[in-house]
Amino acid sequence: MWDNTSLALMKSATEPGKSTCSKVYETSCDDVTKFWLGKAMGTNPVTPKFFDSVSELQAYVAGKPGAIGIIDLSQPVPGVHVITINGKNSF
Repeated sequence: MWDNTSLALMKSATEPGKSTCSKVYETSCDDVTKFWLGKAMGTNPVTPKFFDSVSELQAYVAGKPGAIGIIDLSQPVPGVHVITINGKNSF
């Protein structure tokens, strides 16, 4: 079953968060925030856990089996499994 804290994202006020909004969601951070707020207010609220720093996000994902974090990693990090999307492992 989906745990509402299994997805980890950077806060949209951070530079990595802004990058995620534009490169992954292909929209503004305001639109991404509205999307997740709408989900949180729905009958089946599913929302990610938001972080201020990449190191906090990485520690959360490392300590929570099945968790997925979305960040742009230009350099490999020990213990982090990178998922390739559309043949790319970075934004």
